[in-house]
Amino acid sequence: MRLSDEKMKNKPKTFKQTLERIEQIVHEIEQGKVELEESVQRYEEGTELIAHARAILASAEQKIQKLQAGSNDAPELEPLVDEDQEDT
Repeated sequence: MRLSDEKMKNKPKTFKQTLERIEQIVHEIEQGKVELEESVQRYEEGTELIAHARAILASAEQKIQKLQAGSNDAPELEPLVDEDQEDT
């Protein structure tokens, strides 16, 4: 099942907003603040939001992998050495 067009328009844009909405849905269902039918609709919305969050994470992971692959020519960084510990 897909979210209605209205809900798709209101879908959170950022990962943080998505997680906040998922948490809100879970809280409302756990607290019994909504009737059964509404709980099912919220559950459906939550599963769509989880898929959306996973897509955001997958996209970020791909970007990081591209950056890492493109940085093969970058100089290697050496760990900082505390001058006080050099004498030991």
